[in-house]
Amino acid sequence: MKEVTFTSQENLYAELNTFYANSSLPALVITGSSADELFDVFSGFFLTVPAAGGVVQDKQGNTLFIKRLGYWDLPKGKCEKNEDLMATALREVTEETGLKSLSIIRYLHPTYHTFRLEDRWVLKITHWYQMMNGKNELLVPQLKEGITEAVWISRDRLPQIVEQMYASLRDLF
Repeated sequence: MKEVTFTSQENLYAELNTFYANSSLPALVITGSSADELFDVFSGFFLTVPAAGGVVQDKQGNTLFIKRLGYWDLPKGKCEKNEDLMATALREVTEETGLKSLSIIRYLHPTYHTFRLEDRWVLKITHWYQMMNGKNELLVPQLKEGITEAVWISRDRLPQIVEQMYASLRDLF
């Protein structure tokens, strides 16, 4: 992990280039005196992609997880054209897990994920919703999206699973 202090747009751009060129750095932490200003400058370097997903629980209090590319994850995905965030979240959970009896309880908060797509930097902003699954349905992982498992995890197993997730998702728990 590397930590830098925001001093200028040019400095931040150079630090981001260095970070993306150096695959041995697991994270870049950027600090500054104004979070709003820093985010405005930072996000201006990226193509922004809106997405939504769900933290789904069943009637027993178990939480739904998927395994994608070897990591425990939560069902989520990009918004389709003219689709609102709640509709995206419900659609993606259904597509990635097979669950259909879903209801949204409340909005949680967004998470942020950056990556390179060809020659562009992408900032994926995923909006998360707490959801409830009302029926005992068969979980069907969406294999064509690289999802190899969809499972319910009990509260007592939650800490060990959360440790095996992407760091950007851990705050949801």
